Amino acid sequence: MDIMTEQSYSAGVIAGQSALTGRRGEDLIAEMRGYYDLWLSDLTTSPSDEMTAAWLIGFSGALARHYSHVAITSSQPPVLN
Repeated sequence: MDIMTEQSYSAGVIAGQSALTGRRGEDLIAEMRGYYDLWLSDLTTSPSDEMTAAWLIGFSGALARHYSHVAITSSQPPVLN
């Protein structure tokens, strides 16, 4: 994995974690779009497909780990809309 793809993955993880602790007044897809747009605005060039995929994998992976942990530690697993 090249450095830009690695950084994109890390940025996605951070965005996913932030979405979990964010405003929550918005639905998750709106928060994801906001964080994605913020990530894009920080780039000096357009992201490659690999960079975008890495960001999305990082974002969704952070959410998956969180909800998996909640399901393991809770007697009532979360209901995902």
